[in-house]
Amino acid sequence: QLSARLRLLVDASGVTGFLTGKSHNNLNNQTIGELVKSGKAGDLKKYNESLELFKRKVLPNRYETAAITVASSYLSYSAKPSTRKITIAWWENPYPGNYGDWLTPFIFNHYTENRIIFQGLTTQAPKKHLVSLGSVGRFIKSNSVVVGTGVSSFKHALNPKADYISVRGPHTAELLLQSSGPKVEVFGDPAVVLSRILPFTRGKTNGRIALIRHHTHLQAPVKLPENFDELSVQISHPNDIIAFIEKLHEYDSVVTSAMHVMITCQSYGIPCALVVFKGFEDYVHGDGIKYSDYALGAGVIELNPVSINPKIDLAEIQKITHEIKISDRKISEVESAIKEGISRLAK
Repeated sequence: QLSARLRLLVDASGVTGFLTGKSHNNLNNQTIGELVKSGKAGDLKKYNESLELFKRKVLPNRYETAAITVASSYLSYSAKPSTRKITIAWWENPYPGNYGDWLTPFIFNHYTENRIIFQGLTTQAPKKHLVSLGSVGRFIKSNSVVVGTGVSSFKHALNPKADYISVRGPHTAELLLQSSGPKVEVFGDPAVVLSRILPFTRGKTNGRIALIRHHTHLQAPVKLPENFDELSVQISHPNDIIAFIEKLHEYDSVVTSAMHVMITCQSYGIPCALVVFKGFEDYVHGDGIKYSDYALGAGVIELNPVSINPKIDLAEIQKITHEIKISDRKISEVESAIKEGISRLAK
């Protein structure tokens, strides 16, 4: 218990952020640092100046290119034409961003005209802010407004003082009670609303299967059968997120080791197989509780990742592909929690 409490203090003090930020993104260039900072703040003038300055000097390496992409992603939310702003926390690393994490500003942006200002999960939070998608429960602070957040294990206590509107599922709710927090009975991962934000329909599909790996599985020595294409989750910009979801609709089915890709598929009813690669089972954080928590919270059958050979076998995939569609009622319930979260921030 003491170590869990100590960790909460360290996380809240911002030390974790200081220790994890730079190493993730290999950034030592000051101009790039300024670029990302102005993107976060919504300072369009400073962003353009930094970008010009950088372009005059050197050709960007891949880390700098990734940071430039992320800076423009921040800017698309922070520089909206509004005088009002709300603060939202999400996981920014690794650059150029991870689809599941960057769904947070993407989804909330749909329900507010306000500018969205980024708050680091591991840094100090002077302002009231939203915490939402992902297994980021351990980073909830006393001034967080919580919508649909989950946990990846029961190891870390949850902050009992935050304003909880909803959590991902009953396992997170149980941990909150164990942490002396309130009883929460509204469940659902906010990503379930994607089919309402982007009401795409599936036409004739292309006869192919899309593989989408969790970013921690990129080292797996995957061999694809002939009718497979690989799509990347390393995106952050809203235009890239829209293009990615639209692309999923072209395929017969999806094979993924990224939970939020599976949730996206279930929002639309796209057939999907949830997998993990043999030898890479421990690369995704946590003990697997998040899959059950999500399913119970979304009111769908529970799927756990099936361990498959990186040399993908089509017959094996077909057996574990499921077509699941989240109910309209659940989507409406989650939508209400999102709107409530935004209204509580404005108070």
